[in-house]
Amino acid sequence: METFRTAGLSNPSWFPSSIDESPMVLIDVIVPVVKRFVPSVPSQQFSCTSHDSIASHTLLCPYVRPSKLKISKMSNTGSTSGPCTGFPAPGLREPNRYITGHNEKGEPVFLVSDHGDHRDAMLGGAAAQNIIYSAKGNPVELTDDADIEYAKNNKPALHIPNGCVVRMIDFAPGTESNLHRALTLGIGTVCEGEIELTLSDDRSYRRVLRPGDVSINRGAMHRWRNTSDEKPARMLFVMLDVKPIIVNGKALEFDMGHLMKEYSEYADGEGDKAN
Repeated sequence: METFRTAGLSNPSWFPSSIDESPMVLIDVIVPVVKRFVPSVPSQQFSCTSHDSIASHTLLCPYVRPSKLKISKMSNTGSTSGPCTGFPAPGLREPNRYITGHNEKGEPVFLVSDHGDHRDAMLGGAAAQNIIYSAKGNPVELTDDADIEYAKNNKPALHIPNGCVVRMIDFAPGTESNLHRALTLGIGTVCEGEIELTLSDDRSYRRVLRPGDVSINRGAMHRWRNTSDEKPARMLFVMLDVKPIIVNGKALEFDMGHLMKEYSEYADGEGDKAN
């Protein structure tokens, strides 16, 4: 077991006690600690090739950009190389959420004006999520604001069987996911930054999405990458349930890998636990 410690200092809560306990956390997480306690360190590129055990773990992690890591100060333009300690990511604005409805007179009103629910850092700071809306059925039950109450009190899994999830995700600089597949119709819109969408390990199928661009993922294996090593990026996802996806006579399988650890558990017979 490789143990991380900052000599003579207490590690912050998000810092892993070992690689084995938190394989998703990379040098990205170590860099801010170095910068915090050695502020005179100039901006430069780092490589993890000098430590074989760290490098070998890095290759297995779902968020990997070891050769591109930089130490840099947050500038007045909002760029940052630090991890996401919560939502929003450093350098991105707090989003506003407005939910409409009706008052006791039947007049249209804004029932909710806030910033979202169930906000969490993900994968040791590689990303952060914010649940904008969720519903447990389709058609959605709006009477007596049942949907608003449900969304407030229930943190969703990756998606909700027969329902929907609207999830905003901030990506830390240089973040890259593992290849994964959710058995959903996933509609993703880039809000901030630039995101690369890749459909294969060899990157032969890929597209770069910029603000306003939309991806509609119909069960394909894919990975996301924030193309900037200095600025965070943001996407808004709408996750809808689908019937079993049959390709060449075979049903596709749910495959999220380490990413599934960041979402609430599915009930038996649902999602990653479906028979």
